[in-house]
Amino acid sequence: MTDRIQSLIDVGRLERDPAEDVEIAGLWNSALEAMSDATVAAASASGRLIRAYDAGRLAAFAIVRSSGLRVRASNHHEMVIGVAGMVGDATMAEALDDFDKFRKLRNHLEYGWERRATNADAAQALAAVRRVMEEAARTLLEQRPTLVGRVNPPG
Repeated sequence: MTDRIQSLIDVGRLERDPAEDVEIAGLWNSALEAMSDATVAAASASGRLIRAYDAGRLAAFAIVRSSGLRVRASNHHEMVIGVAGMVGDATMAEALDDFDKFRKLRNHLEYGWERRATNADAAQALAAVRRVMEEAARTLLEQRPTLVGRVNPPG
């Protein structure tokens, strides 16, 4: 663990909590399902963007849980994405940084009324999430080779 992660544990924003392979595989399947939903052309652009965001967040959560950590902070989404970037390599962190740009928009779409996503927004979010999912699959398989065959990059 890095000093930064240990500091988050010390202040109670993270806790150590080992996860079984079945949990990681289940989270991964949920991320793949959300990504598939994000590609449904008949859905609204806002709906596609929200589901793309869900896919990336779930992939990041799988990385955090695979590392034996659980987020206990009130800013859960922000922490999950940040911690996943801390436990992954530089390529994973960069993909998550690009993905994190959609967190605020997703929040407006989910809880607000003043803005709707455009088709371009949804396409950009999906591209960012595809990169996160590809890197997350690689990271998870490096962390847990026992997941070969149960964690695959999106098709």
